[in-house]
Amino acid sequence: MLLTWVLSVITYNCQWLKSRERAQDIARTLDATVLGIQSTGLKLKARDDKKYTQRKIGDYHTIDFRTDCKGYANKCCGCTLMTKLQPKALLKVFAPDADIVGRVGAARYKCHSYDLCPMVLYYPPEDGKQFTKAIIEKMNEYALQVLNSLPARCTPLLMMDVNGKLGRTDINSPPE
Repeated sequence: MLLTWVLSVITYNCQWLKSRERAQDIARTLDATVLGIQSTGLKLKARDDKKYTQRKIGDYHTIDFRTDCKGYANKCCGCTLMTKLQPKALLKVFAPDADIVGRVGAARYKCHSYDLCPMVLYYPPEDGKQFTKAIIEKMNEYALQVLNSLPARCTPLLMMDVNGKLGRTDINSPPE
């Protein structure tokens, strides 16, 4: 008997996740196995030293990588990883360094039929400033550190909002 397993992966910038109901609406509408959400705006509580929180929303195991508006994060940051993978299959959550909290997050799930590491990244728009370059470099270091720690059998799923900004360009004009 041949077993098939369909994996759907979606990345989405929600422009603020104001309530649990909004998260449920997004999950219900997109209906993915793995959903990476950027720009949640979820904040770390001052008394909370965790860089992430876990909760159940509908059919989804949810890990919120909240922002603290310090370091390289701002109030628009915050990433959420929502999966229909079994919570008991969660092996490890890769919490980011304090200065990129709210910009990145990853978790490894392993079961008999899968070994996956979904990673959500929320890059800032490239503006050429040294500060922005430092953010991007730190995020890339985090991603490489996570990827290098995974065994060869684990499939990484990179879900990014890379803020591709082309600027104002007239595509009908000849190149200079």
